[in-house]
Parts: sequence; C-alpha cells; structure tokens
Amino acid sequence: MRTVSGFKFVLFLVLIPVLVFAGRNVNVTLLSHLDSYGSYNDCWGYSGGGREYAFLGEFSGVSIIDITDPAGIYEVAYIPGFSSGWRDMKTFQNYLYIVNESGGGLQIVDLSSLPTSAVLVNTWDGLFTSHNIFVDEPAGIMYAEGEGEAAVRVISLADPVNPVQLSTLGIECHDFYAANGRLFVAEGGQRSIGIYDVSNPAQPELLKRMTIPNSGYAHNVWVSADGNFMMTTEETAHKTVKMWDVGNLQQISLLSEYLGESKLAHNIFIKNNLAYLSHYTSGMKIIDISDPGNIFEVGGYDTYQPGDATTFRGAWGVYPFTANGSILISDMQSGLYVVDYNCSISFCLQGRLTDAQTGEPVNTAVVEIVENGAIIEPDSTGTFHLGYGRAGTMNLRVYSIGYETAEIQLNAVIGTRDSINIALQPPQQTGAVQGLVQDSGFNPQ
Repeated sequence: MRTVSGFKFVLFLVLIPVLVFAGRNVNVTLLSHLDSYGSYNDCWGYSGGGREYAFLGEFSGVSIIDITDPAGIYEVAYIPGFSSGWRDMKTFQNYLYIVNESGGGLQIVDLSSLPTSAVLVNTWDGLFTSHNIFVDEPAGIMYAEGEGEAAVRVISLADPVNPVQLSTLGIECHDFYAANGRLFVAEGGQRSIGIYDVSNPAQPELLKRMTIPNSGYAHNVWVSADGNFMMTTEETAHKTVKMWDVGNLQQISLLSEYLGESKLAHNIFIKNNLAYLSHYTSGMKIIDISDPGNIFEVGGYDTYQPGDATTFRGAWGVYPFTANGSILISDMQSGLYVVDYNCSISFCLQGRLTDAQTGEPVNTAVVEIVENGAIIEPDSTGTFHLGYGRAGTMNLRVYSIGYETAEIQLNAVIGTRDSINIALQPPQQTGAVQGLVQDSGFNPQ
C-alpha cells in the first residue's frame, strides 16, 4: 500500500460541482450501429452455417441481422409478432423462440435457411404471454416466466417445434438462469432468489430461498460457469448489482457490489472473468469479476447521449456470447450497437481516500482517470476500485468539496494489481476578503 499526498490547489474548488460525465466509452470501440425502427427492447445472438446473427426485439416483431462482418451489419429477415414493448428471444439448436407480454403464444422460428430466410414454423399456445424465457441447452429444457398461478413453467424441447410442459414451480418470477440441474429464479416483488434442483425437470425441488437484504425488485440473476458465484440485479434506483458466493447454499454470502452513474442497473451476464451489464441511460458496462470479492468496472459504451438520468431509457439488453468476440447492445431508443472490448485483462487498482489531517475516510469524492474520462465513486469507507486497459502512464484526478484537488501519476502494468492510499488536504487559506456591507438603502453598516 502506497500513500501519496501530491496535490494541485484549485482556488475555486467550492464553485465546481462534482459531476459524473455522460458519453464515456471506456476500452470499447463501436463497430456498427443499426437503427431501422423506432422502439426496441431485448437482443440475443446466434451462430449457424459459419455466420453470426443478432436478434433485435422491437415493438412489432424481431429483426434478424447478419453480423458476420461486425463492421458491415444488415437485416436479413423479420418476424412480425403481437405489438409489445416487452419481447424476449432465446435459441435452441437451429430454432429461435420468441415471447412477449401482449399475447399470441410462443413463436418458434426455423433458422436453418439463413441468411436466405427465417421461417415461423409454429406458434405454441401452451404459453400465451411471457416476459422472459431461458433455455438450458444441454438439458433441452426451456424455463418460461408463467401466467396466472404458474410462476415458472418447465418445458421440454425434446421436439423443438412442439414443446411439452413438464411442470411448474415458484412463488413469483421475473427472470432465471439454469445449468447443471440447478435453477436460480429472480423472484421479483418477493425480493428473493429461489434456488431449485431441476435434475428431474418433471419434479423440481426447492433447495433454498435467499432473501436479498434491503432489496429493491429481484429482477435478474446469472451464475458463473463453475456454479460457485451468482450475480443479481434489482432494477430499482440506487440498488446495487451484487456478487454472491453460492458454493454452499447453507452459507450464501454477499461478496461485493457495483453501480454505475445512472444508479439504475438492468440485466447482468457472465462470461469467463467478466460480467456484462445493461445499465439503461449509462449504456453497457463491463465489470472485472476475476476477484469476486473486489469487482470493478473496466469498460463501457454509452448508447444514450442525453445523460445519466435515473430512468428507464437507454440500454435494455446486452449479449456477449458471439463467436467472433463482438458484443451486442440493444438501446430502447436507438437500436442495435455492435462493439468490441479492447482488452481481456487490465491494470487493477484499489485505493482509499482519507483526510490528511484526521486520517478519517473521505467518501464524498470522485476519482477521474484523466486519459479516458472514467469516473469512479468510493464506497462509504472511502475505498474505490478501478481497471485500466492500457500499459504505461495513468493519471488520476480526485475531486471533493472541502479538499484540494489531488493529481496522481501511476505506471499501469497490464495484468497486475496495485493499491494506494490518497490523503486529501483541506484547502489552504490564502488571502482575505475585503468589502463594504450596506443595508437595503445602500447605507454603510
């Protein structure tokens, strides 16, 4: 741990607001953007026949877009559906499954003729509406957010064109994740995560119901490939994205938390040591989770230019599982973005901000990476974490009302971790204020 106290005094610091800047694109490059409709929702992806495709939900249907060349994307097919502001898509084998909240059933689309065509081969009426679906591909099982008394429907895809419902489960559901015979259900207004043994999908068994402390709405859940760590979102203002240790279901523990500038996170997805987050007006965020007890932002792309308001606009969906390594983002107002994350590992820094005179933590500051404009806010103990994707000189600037601005230069070594303590100095008093005090009649007092 290094302690630094090198500062540049800013005379009018008290007049400068502490800002979180919009429009930051950190370690991420835009490859393509397509905005052919007017109102969008989720996105997903598919690889087949040596080509890559994106599925983009919009108000009246699903656009199928060829992204084989990420710099030259184009629509190849369109599947119309019931008009709906909510639409979800998943794939199994060479089929696309589409649901919405307005009605019409589960649409099943044969993708085997792409890029020439995509054919709607069935609309299954066993599921009239649904907000979300998830397909456990190795098991050949679909989980669907249900209707009425069925919180979750468990559906066999043994015949991909003719699904068969096997069972139902749960008390409430918004989203879910399943792998290796275990199902994790984000239970919405119950503010809990239900964990089920679904090794026999016809007879699911509740293993654990975990209540999220001081929760918002239990919105979304994803689990690491080894099954030991779980991430959750709450789609509630000022409620964090949380990382949990679920290796022992009898001793689940909260390890770390994250929240971006808009203070309103949507959906999280895990791929290897990175998590990808759609964060509404703050765009898409990439979080380093290689140390589950110390997660932090290492990249991002802001799709919503008006700013970071805490509102349901901007980035709805993100899909990081393409075969060519590109990342898909769906923005509710502006369509599909195909982007590239520029680095797989980062220089990682943990820091702590303290008062140079008292040693007490300072949690009201913001830390700026000068080279890319990224802004990091400390937690209640004054601790912050950041990632930087370039080797060489990195400059930090720390702002806080009541303290001098701190400027620190570091040497970033890719793939390494460092720590630092930054002791903030109260402003120096240099000079006196002179003036004449008068009453409302301009008479000297």
